[in-house]
Amino acid sequence: MNPRLYDKNIEGKCFKFCFPDISISGSLFPIFFPLRTPVCVQPGIPLIVHLWRCCGSTKVWYEWCVSSPVSTPVQNPNGRSYWVGL
Repeated sequence: MNPRLYDKNIEGKCFKFCFPDISISGSLFPIFFPLRTPVCVQPGIPLIVHLWRCCGSTKVWYEWCVSSPVSTPVQNPNGRSYWVGL
């Protein structure tokens, strides 16, 4: 996988791409979803990640966790480490 390419499948219908060196109208900008503890994934074993976009009255943030091959706690709960103000 090209690390410069970000793709998103929205409800199985829409794909959007981001290339840092190219401006594409309507594209999403790249985001980094760190894990507090690294997860080792062996070749051929699927990595299952869950992402949630959360909204409050004054901010928007993402929360995420891994459920396979191991489970992690939810990262960035309530936008604790990163959020965008409205």
